[in-house]
Amino acid sequence: MTLIILQGALIVIGLLVIVYTIFIKVQDTKHKSYLVPETVNINDISLINENQFQIKRIENNQIIFDIYDLEKSDIVRIYTEISTAVDFNLANNKSKSKYYLKTSSNIESLFTPYANCDDLISIFSYRFEENAEDIALLKKIIKTLESKECINDDLYFKVSSKLYELEPSALSASKMGKMCIAKKEYSKAIEYCNESVELEEETNLKSKYFLILADAYRNSSSYTLARNAVYKSLELKKGWGEAYISLGNIYVAAATSCGNSFEQKTVYWVAVDAFRMASKDEEVADRARKSINTYSKYFPSTEECFFNNVNKEDTFKVSCWINQSTKVRAND
Repeated sequence: MTLIILQGALIVIGLLVIVYTIFIKVQDTKHKSYLVPETVNINDISLINENQFQIKRIENNQIIFDIYDLEKSDIVRIYTEISTAVDFNLANNKSKSKYYLKTSSNIESLFTPYANCDDLISIFSYRFEENAEDIALLKKIIKTLESKECINDDLYFKVSSKLYELEPSALSASKMGKMCIAKKEYSKAIEYCNESVELEEETNLKSKYFLILADAYRNSSSYTLARNAVYKSLELKKGWGEAYISLGNIYVAAATSCGNSFEQKTVYWVAVDAFRMASKDEEVADRARKSINTYSKYFPSTEECFFNNVNKEDTFKVSCWINQSTKVRAND
């Protein structure tokens, strides 16, 4: 199946069970290998539960329901292939991006029962041992582990290192950077992330790699450099919500390092400003709003503002390394 074929199928269907039944080998209730024929009517297929589906057929004027088990390893494999296709079309078919975002959400929901990190590690460890030189497989493993936040396991480190060894590139350098961040080896992470932005030529990917670099700098408490990396990302991808989320997180991380109690609380004004900018981007709007609600609670109180000679809606310049002007707000 090609990405182009999936493009049409995913928009209309958006259901993994269809892909299970048409494209993968499953097992019947007697655990015999069986390939579901491609002539099966989609309307005759239905999920019973997260582990089984049924196919309705007619034989001798009788309706018969055949029940099949879903192999977890096959589901994981199909998930990685479909999500790769969705990502491809999100990047290359902007006019229909809202449909692919909806499809992606449906796929993630269907895959959730199979997204346990222990299961993924078990399945992918075996595949990695059997095909350690397969670059396409390594990329799929890394992508799936990242999407399910399973990056602290040794498998993620091994696969990232192997990919970098086999194919030194902007992509593999970025994966090494993320791996080092997870291992709290921030100096190495910064080296790999700088390599990734230097090697990458495609604008959207380069902007993404700048954010990983920003994350490495933020974790190493190099806040000015982290912000500079975000600014470079925004130069390449103006208005990108993910970059503003990163900027807000940098300010949040830096707040306690800026002056006295009142001055520290003023940092949350510029953090929330960044999250408000992020909320304009539909792809991250929900996350941005949650951050706004969370960090608005850290604003100084009206009383604290009064004793520091500032009033609500005044323009205020946040000092420290930040040097950004914002509006005075209170948490009450």
